[in-house]
Amino acid sequence: NKRPDIMIFRGVGESDVFIDFVTCLPTKPDVVSLAASTPGHAADLGAAKKIGDWLELVQRQGDEFVPIAVESGGRVHEDALDLLSEACGAIDGSPGERQAL
Repeated sequence: NKRPDIMIFRGVGESDVFIDFVTCLPTKPDVVSLAASTPGHAADLGAAKKIGDWLELVQRQGDEFVPIAVESGGRVHEDALDLLSEACGAIDGSPGERQAL
């Protein structure tokens, strides 16, 4: 049974957002050479895997999917940063709060 880690309900008639988390290890043998020269490579791979696992199912329902891929060293995939920025804007975050993202 597939369940997302988080689901954001936007309201009746709106598309919901399904979120699934993954921690990515840039030191894995199959990732380390490109991760060493390409910042965010491990997070890109983790996000791509989650998208492959979820996107079709979620879109078939008319909803959105956002992967939250975080490398063990702290780098966060761009899709997650965009979601956090959108959330900050939705709650009227201050310019300083938005800049922190």
